[in-house]
Amino acid sequence: MSLSTIIAAVVVALTISSIAAIAGYYLQTRLRRLEELEEERVPVEAEPLPPAPPSPPPSARGAVEEEEIPETKFFEEPPSVVAFLVIMAGPQKGRSFSLGRNTLMGRDPVLCDVALPDRRVSRQHARIRQEGDQFYIYDLASVNGTFVNGEAVVRAELRESDRILIGNTELQFKRV
Repeated sequence: MSLSTIIAAVVVALTISSIAAIAGYYLQTRLRRLEELEEERVPVEAEPLPPAPPSPPPSARGAVEEEEIPETKFFEEPPSVVAFLVIMAGPQKGRSFSLGRNTLMGRDPVLCDVALPDRRVSRQHARIRQEGDQFYIYDLASVNGTFVNGEAVVRAELRESDRILIGNTELQFKRV
């Protein structure tokens, strides 16, 4: 080993130990300050809340009917019209996917309902939404575009047997 290599190694070792010492000092100082703040803390007692006013008897309320609270929907209702996509050409040829009310298509298997492992497909490429009894496809500003029956679309209504091209994957829209 040359002398310059040994000197460089010593300088690096001293630098690392200096940084560690500074970090240790900083952490000890913060810990001491936190302990001081903990000792200084004075418990605060909350004032009691005033009692709630009594509610009027039922006869004094009058003939006011109780307001009905609408039922909360925790889960999306299943679509009233069932539709699906069949891959006609591409890496997953022959595979089919059922469509929900809002179906996201793209290359990302975590984010998308229909994952298309095709390099020309954007991570989030297109969305198919059910609006009433109709299904519409929306291009999500994809790099290579979305095509329905050979035409580039931003939004298009889907009809039975329409051909959708996303990247190198061709899908066919089907209704039951």
